[in-house]
Amino acid sequence: MIAETTQAAPYAPVDNVLTVIRRLRERGLPERLGLGELQTIGIPAGNAPRTLAALRFLGLVDEDGQRTQALERLDRATTEEYPQVLAEIVRAAYTPVFTIVDPAQDSDIALHDAFRPYEPKRQRPRMITLFLGLCREAGIVPGGPPARRARTRRTQVIKPEGIRSAEKLGRPEVKQEEPAPTDSGGADYRLLAALMQQLPKDGKWSKARRDRWIQAISASVDLLVEITVEDGGN
Repeated sequence: MIAETTQAAPYAPVDNVLTVIRRLRERGLPERLGLGELQTIGIPAGNAPRTLAALRFLGLVDEDGQRTQALERLDRATTEEYPQVLAEIVRAAYTPVFTIVDPAQDSDIALHDAFRPYEPKRQRPRMITLFLGLCREAGIVPGGPPARRARTRRTQVIKPEGIRSAEKLGRPEVKQEEPAPTDSGGADYRLLAALMQQLPKDGKWSKARRDRWIQAISASVDLLVEITVEDGGN
């Protein structure tokens, strides 16, 4: 009985792999590419091992992370030559896949069948995503190079206690922007205004939803409006 041989294919995020290739052409890369160097040029620590594995699979670095002749070819290629050079590298790395499927013409089913020999099985969708992204970058499939992702910095918005209380009561979430100053320096009733917008447009709702809305309004009024002691009952 002949044992089946398994093949491995990279499944790094295509954006990370293209970041390395485009960085090479725009600003250059260190002579050696290891996990630390990849993080230095902006690859997240959690993705660095998979990105390095993809670069090795493509033959752009050797097992020690040293640059190969294929990487130097990409570096020296003119803008016009770049897609063709990258296409040759991609076709060489994925030769078994290209012998089965033409990604520019064949169906998604055929493409998935071409990747069946590759392990780990659960990562095959990511393998295919990386493969197609490289093919787009190289002009093997139409659609143009994948767009770069804009990196946004996440900021934490601290919600007022009244908003958290209303959410616990089950009302629909009201998205809050950073608070703007009030016009007159008085009470800020934007929370109540947001709750008013939750009233049904067709004038109908269930009793349970109505009760939750009343509770949310009551909690917000208690938060925003101070109760004063009446003087002499007036």
